[in-house]
Amino acid sequence: MQSFALLAAFWVAVLHYRGEHPVRFVAALVAAAVFAHAGWGLLHWPALRAAPGVWLDPSMGYCVLFAPLGFALLIPEAAAFRALPLALAAARSGCLAAGCCHGPNGEPTPLFEIAAWLGLHTLLLGAARAWVAPLFCTSFGAVRIALAPWRADPPLGEPWLDARWLAAAWVGIGVAFALSAAARRRQDS
Repeated sequence: MQSFALLAAFWVAVLHYRGEHPVRFVAALVAAAVFAHAGWGLLHWPALRAAPGVWLDPSMGYCVLFAPLGFALLIPEAAAFRALPLALAAARSGCLAAGCCHGPNGEPTPLFEIAAWLGLHTLLLGAARAWVAPLFCTSFGAVRIALAPWRADPPLGEPWLDARWLAAAWVGIGVAFALSAAARRRQDS
C-alpha cells in the first residue's frame, strides 16, 4: 500500500507542476526520494550497521525531512514548491491506509499530517511567487515539529539526531528564503 502511495505521490506532483522545467522537476522528485531514503539511513546509522541489508531495501524507511533538498538544490522555483504539499498528502495516505505511523496512543498522525499538507497547498495557491518557497519551507518544518509528540517510535529505534532539529532547520531555511525575497523586493522598488 505504501509503495502505491509513493507512486501516486510522484504522479500527483508531476501532474500538479505548472513550471517551465518539467525535466528538472522530475529529476528533483527522484533526488528527493534518494535524499529521503539516504537521510533515513543516516539518522539510523548505528542500527543499520548491524543490519546493512535494510539499507539496500528501497521500500524501507524514508525520512521526508530530507526530501525537499532535491527541490531546493535542483529547481528552487515557486511552481515546484506549490506541487509538493499535495504529493506529501498522497504519500501519507499510504501510511493511513496501511495503519502504520500512528502515535504511541493510537493518534491518527497521518490524518493530521494530510490535513496540514492540504492546508499548506491552499495557502500556497494564493501566495505570491516570491513567497511560495519561504512559506513552504517554514510550514514544512513547523508541521513536522508540531506533530513530533504524536509520532510513534521508529521501528529501528530512535534516530541518533532528533528529527525536530531537522524540522527546525527547514524553518530556518524558510526564514532565509523570506529574508532573501524581502531584500529582492526592496531592490526592485
